[in-house]
Amino acid sequence: MLPASVHSRQYLAILHLLGSGAVAAIGLTLIASGRLHIMAAELTVFLLLFVHWQVLGVVICKVGLDQLVFAVSRDPTVHLELAKVMMCRVAPLAIVFSCACLWVFPPLVCVAICASVVCDVLSTLLLAELNGRGQHGSAAFAGLLNYPVFFVLLALVPLVMSPNVLAVAATFGLSSLGRASWLGCLRRKPEGAVDARPTGSVGLVTQPVLNHILFRADQLALAIPALRGAIGVSDLAELRAYLFLAKLPELVAGLVTVVGAVAFPRWALQPPEESDVGRQLRRGPRGQLLAMSVPILGLCTALYMMFWAGAGRLTFWNGVPFFTNALLILPVNLLTYSMIARGRIHGLLRCLVPSVIPCAMTVVLVCLTKVEFPIWGWACVVPIQLGIFVTLSANLGWGAAIGLFEPQGSVAGGSSKPVR
Repeated sequence: MLPASVHSRQYLAILHLLGSGAVAAIGLTLIASGRLHIMAAELTVFLLLFVHWQVLGVVICKVGLDQLVFAVSRDPTVHLELAKVMMCRVAPLAIVFSCACLWVFPPLVCVAICASVVCDVLSTLLLAELNGRGQHGSAAFAGLLNYPVFFVLLALVPLVMSPNVLAVAATFGLSSLGRASWLGCLRRKPEGAVDARPTGSVGLVTQPVLNHILFRADQLALAIPALRGAIGVSDLAELRAYLFLAKLPELVAGLVTVVGAVAFPRWALQPPEESDVGRQLRRGPRGQLLAMSVPILGLCTALYMMFWAGAGRLTFWNGVPFFTNALLILPVNLLTYSMIARGRIHGLLRCLVPSVIPCAMTVVLVCLTKVEFPIWGWACVVPIQLGIFVTLSANLGWGAAIGLFEPQGSVAGGSSKPVR
């Protein structure tokens, strides 16, 4: 039994983390809904598109290292060298990604994307290290230096100059640079720690991409013009309502991420080869939280739908798929963390690949056959994928563990070790 003071510090850490993440989530939601007017309508559209592509760049360029750093940082005897990773992996990928963005944005905006992606990847890795070492208060304060500062600077832009797309992009890049600089000044090497470098696993590179598709497949697919034409998305108000509801699971995912930074190291699951995964999820604090999430998320979904201010009325049935999506986020993230923390990357991929197949097959089927597929039916794709992932993860073996880092100076072929 942990002393009350330890519980108090843990709950306080959760509240600190929620404070920083909630400001960013609420601000973007208000802007997306049109209830917060800090710029012209065309700049609002640009901001949402810019942020979407910038986040995609971060997902690609961090190559799964944030989850690895979080898991490895629990060991105080290990200090990961990140400078070479940033120079040899992240920066080249960011340059390639920004060049690919030239068909969407002006060149100077693409430069801002490249700079902000590099800064945000570095910040993500340093935040993962702080959370892994239990320094949640410092991580929470650093979170206030990104989106919250960006919103404040964005509101001040009209006082200095006429707002335009370059000003918005540069303001975003400035806030990203400020956070990365602050986190760089905070970083310290633990006394007696051994320098190590992350291993180059293909699984660690492909896992975050597949994970992104697992949670965002419906929105990614609806961006395909051929698919929209096949399912007859002609009512833009209906599409806007769909995208508004799709923000709900994203908000819940952000909440689970910050809570998981504190709770997941203590809640990590054993592989199904050693213990029944379903029983582990149902017992103890995990089961209590899952049971409580049903009525809480149901109420939150109802309240969120009342926030809708666009044309048309949202019904109960419109919200059901997104409620189901939000409900599955906690077990999916806990299973994902458990497999990564134990080095079971191949087992994770074995569960992810079959899970994303339903969306790909549905897209091909709809585009080729022009079958009638209502847009609200498309909302069921992600809950189905998440359900498949949980089922496979709970029943399939997680495979052999792989090393997540190698001590610097080890001989070629030296053994590396997974996190325990």
